[in-house]
Amino acid sequence: MGCDDIIDVDNAASCSNLAELLPKYVCHKCVKKVMEYNRKGTFGGEISNLTIMFVDIHGFTTLSEKIGPHEAMDVLNTNFDVMIKNIFECDGAVLKFIGDALMVAFGLPHPKEDDVERALYCALKLQHEIRLLQLKQKKHKKIKICIGLHSGDVIMGNIGNPERLDFTIIGDPVNIASRLTDLAQSDEILVGEETLKKTKYIEFKSEYVEQFLLKGKTKKINYYRLYDYMVPPLEHTRRENSQKINCPPNLPFEDLTNH
Repeated sequence: MGCDDIIDVDNAASCSNLAELLPKYVCHKCVKKVMEYNRKGTFGGEISNLTIMFVDIHGFTTLSEKIGPHEAMDVLNTNFDVMIKNIFECDGAVLKFIGDALMVAFGLPHPKEDDVERALYCALKLQHEIRLLQLKQKKHKKIKICIGLHSGDVIMGNIGNPERLDFTIIGDPVNIASRLTDLAQSDEILVGEETLKKTKYIEFKSEYVEQFLLKGKTKKINYYRLYDYMVPPLEHTRRENSQKINCPPNLPFEDLTNH
């Protein structure tokens, strides 16, 4: 398949710039998985343990009706810019833009032992950074976000046909994280119990909310409201933990409460 079959060369980047253009439209971590499948000559279909996070701009539909399409796009991109930078800092993969929401995975292209800690810290960091951003915004452009997270085994791979493929992740953790986002109130982070159970190195502060039953399932899901995390008290302990979970010096030990 040549370059002309992939893009319209009259209205898009030239073929020589495709390598630079593609990562802006497809997450580089997803590209790595797709390349793995391509080398193996398969569509994928592997099981992997990931933490899934959905981030939704609360009440954006109503807001967009008030401010018009141009300002609505400006609000989206301004807030997405902050979100995506912080997600990448936490080693997350932005899988999809779903209107005014993001679908994010931690554990691509291969799971790491600190994926859950990174995901939970990232949720708190996003909440904090979006709050700070709103202090600089005009009143009619202010937004709040709601976040849902859940961890577990998912199926990931390419779906479609040889003419049009899409890398996707499916499974209960995706559905549960999405449902938690729907249940979350403005400026709230909801986390499935299984995710909190997987934390090893950092104590996250949360409070039990209630249960819900996912359609087609018989076991109810316990979920919690995430609101903070416990920083290890000793500096040497912080350094040891930082090395143990292989994270940058400012993650996940940045004090969000004093900003």
